[in-house]
Order: sequence, then C-alpha cells, then structure tokens
Amino acid sequence: MKETTIIQADDSYTYLYPAADLSHEDMLGCVWDILKDDDISSHGVILFLRNHYTPMEIPVLPSRDTFISRYRSLDLSCITTIMEYHGDPIMITYRVDDHTLAVVIPAAFRETIDDLEKNVIPDVLDHNPKN
Repeated sequence: MKETTIIQADDSYTYLYPAADLSHEDMLGCVWDILKDDDISSHGVILFLRNHYTPMEIPVLPSRDTFISRYRSLDLSCITTIMEYHGDPIMITYRVDDHTLAVVIPAAFRETIDDLEKNVIPDVLDHNPKN
C-alpha cells in the first residue's frame, strides 16, 4: 500500500490514504458498511456533487440497497461521513477524482489509527502498491 500522509493540526490529525478505484456503487456500499459497523454511532452523510455548490445532506441512512440505488447515478466529487467511533468524533471523506480517503480524528482520540484501518475502513483502502 502506498504510504499514508499525516497532517497534524492543533486539535486533530488528518490521515490521507490512497483509496481503491471504486465504482460509485462500490463506494456507496463501503460508506454504508462503515456507518453500519457496530462501533459507529450518531452518524451523518454529506454528498458533494460535481459542479454544484450546495452539498446534499442525508439525515437518515436507508437500507444498503436503497442507499446505493438512490445515489449511484449522481456525479459525485466526494462523500463525507461524520460519526462517533467509541464515543470519539471522526470524519471520513472519499474523494472520487484522486481516489483518496481522508480520515480526521481528534488529537485526544482514545483509540489508535491502526484500529480504524483494520476495523472501519479496510475495504476502501488500496492495498495494491503503486509503482
């Protein structure tokens, strides 16, 4: 897997990962799977459409099939999810054009980023080394 970039701010860390080249359908399915993980609570989803300046907020997550079928035909530039993981707020963004996954965690995060990589986001990460 290509090396992770870490950006440190005063109160948070941002981890940038190379993400798999996912179809819109696969990407939406991965987002749904992440949000339905047993360790995730109180979540929200924001879809950013290409060439639109107002994001679409999804206040209630429908079933997996409905979520995918409802949004797969949209020209998405990124999907952002905001959630709680074991009581800590985290944000995950998948950027479509450059296949990048950004994970933002608070500096006082009680878990390790390794835990997120193994248990929350593994299906989205690109595990194929880039030459």
